[in-house]
Amino acid sequence: MPYKNFRIAILNMYTGSPSQGIPSIVAMISRFRSDTGWGVIHELFHTRLNGAVPDLSFDAYIATGGPGSPLDSANEAWEHNFFGFVESIKKYNSNAQGKMAPKHLFLICHSFQLMCRKYRIGKVSPRPSPSFGILPVRMTSDGLQDPLLHGLQNPFLASDNRNYQVIPNDFGESPPQPIKILCTEIPDQDSDQKPAYMAIRFDEYIFGTQFHPEADPDIMRQHLTEHAKKREIISKFGPEKYDRILKQIDDPACLLPVRDTVLPGFLKTCAGEWQRRL
Repeated sequence: MPYKNFRIAILNMYTGSPSQGIPSIVAMISRFRSDTGWGVIHELFHTRLNGAVPDLSFDAYIATGGPGSPLDSANEAWEHNFFGFVESIKKYNSNAQGKMAPKHLFLICHSFQLMCRKYRIGKVSPRPSPSFGILPVRMTSDGLQDPLLHGLQNPFLASDNRNYQVIPNDFGESPPQPIKILCTEIPDQDSDQKPAYMAIRFDEYIFGTQFHPEADPDIMRQHLTEHAKKREIISKFGPEKYDRILKQIDDPACLLPVRDTVLPGFLKTCAGEWQRRL
């Protein structure tokens, strides 16, 4: 039994507005604690609200999604702090040796888009129309080999909620190594837009998804059935899509495979590094 707590830092990229992402991540951490029997604790850093970022004493790092534009915050102090934190992880990992366990970072949705914009991976732009629901995601050849996606069907279903996208750049250039495009969206049949990137391994220790791997059926249903949220979704997407999403939430083949695979696999990887250095 390890002699100290396994510590997880959550970088909250919301601006104080209610989030189903944070409760879903906390619920996932609780399941990880129960499954391992370890002393697992987490700390929340309100990065976008007040610029708070964690130091390098944690064992795993998860940056959430969040509302708003990933394009309009380039000169804001919180973003400077966020990318300073990312650079500190990259620098630490470049010097890690012996019992120095590398630091792993997982980026979700808004954080994923910021990372792509900062490091010029593809083109970050508004979508022609919002993407919302439980939608199919296709793995690339690199995705089929990535350990965090191992065991998922191809394509698989995942929760997607975005007004922005990361698509291949206008010149068709492939991202430089060690960046690997792991998943792409499956566009509508009548769409001529380029398939957006849905998961990227930025390097050996930094992984990001456009979709929401933390999405929990119970938390998602509770959120979507709140009167104001239900009215908002129906007004934007119509009653048929709203009913279809609720049916998908109840289908164990829709959200559970991703929820039980991707982030738990990330935590297991971090935990393996953590145990090795004890």
